[in-house]
Amino acid sequence: MARWIPVPLVLILAACGSSPKAAPAPSPSPTGEIAPVFPELTGDVRSPVRLLAFDAKARAVVVEPILFQTGPEYCAALHVSPVDTRCSREIVVDRSNTRVTLPLAARADFRDIGDGECLGTIEGGATCEATAKDMNRLAQDAREVVVTVRSGTVTRIAELYQP
Repeated sequence: MARWIPVPLVLILAACGSSPKAAPAPSPSPTGEIAPVFPELTGDVRSPVRLLAFDAKARAVVVEPILFQTGPEYCAALHVSPVDTRCSREIVVDRSNTRVTLPLAARADFRDIGDGECLGTIEGGATCEATAKDMNRLAQDAREVVVTVRSGTVTRIAELYQP
């Protein structure tokens, strides 16, 4: 014996199976600013990050991608109004609030600023040779560093100077 479902119930069931609507695209900022885009830490890349954890024995680091730029560079890149206070800062750090765990190369190169004589550059970081103990100290302070990643593995960590 066949069972018949009343037509109104069939329509209700069909409505329940429809796919959800996508959220509307975000509207542009009224000020014209562009949202920051943080680098992906895959493949081969050199990028500024906050060093959140360092484990030499496990050969792993936990980092947070950041933007680390001079005030004028930051404002130009993100179309921030020149009268914004960020534009007059020596350095602007914009955090992604994302945590990434990466493997650490067995013979990674570590650099720090030493006593201030090894500041290096904003792109490359410090130039004084450092130890795993120095990297632990930087991680405990959640300091900004630049990492070099090769084939998904951290091969270099260099402290970034902040005035």
